[in-house]
Amino acid sequence: MIYYWVSCIIIYGTRLTALSFGIYNYKTIKGTSEKYFPHFITLTLIFDAIAIYMVWAMEISASKSSDIYGIIFISFIIWWYFQLLNNKLLLIVSIILLIVSYSLDLLYNTNIESEFPIRVVSSAIIVLISVFVFLQNQILNNQHIDYLKLRAFWISIGLLIYQVTLMPVLLFLPNLSRLDWELNLVLSFINIALYGCITYALSLKSNDE
Repeated sequence: MIYYWVSCIIIYGTRLTALSFGIYNYKTIKGTSEKYFPHFITLTLIFDAIAIYMVWAMEISASKSSDIYGIIFISFIIWWYFQLLNNKLLLIVSIILLIVSYSLDLLYNTNIESEFPIRVVSSAIIVLISVFVFLQNQILNNQHIDYLKLRAFWISIGLLIYQVTLMPVLLFLPNLSRLDWELNLVLSFINIALYGCITYALSLKSNDE
């Protein structure tokens, strides 16, 4: 149990830190596509609170809350990359993948206590494709760009680490239930990676695009 609470402190701490930097530097990012991240992180914290209430107060599984948040999460990422790249083909492909995977999960996933496995895989694929298109676009159009000063680069790296690592964890979660500190360590790591990258991105005073 102690590992769970330590993991919660780390996860919520990283999210609150990212939100704090987003609010503090909002004047800097308000003219960019990253201006929506403070609002999204706030929504994430609201879902965190709902999940905690469901588990500890109502003593029911928070899996459905997690599923809904997962769909909102990947929908936001799809929309953000469209705002960033204005790539209609990427938008259409991502939406189709999301709709098809969600529909298949509703039809074939009968275990209400588990994450939607097909959507989990499709979310990772959507992030992989989006990051690849973003990097390709930057390489082709900005030969001398300093990626370390580009907010979208850091956010993309965080998303890539988070989604690719989260996928096998959620897919094999029933078989990982016997693990304690190992599972909480992985969850802490991927949240540090994602929200650490977002925090750094939102802290940048300039955005070399």
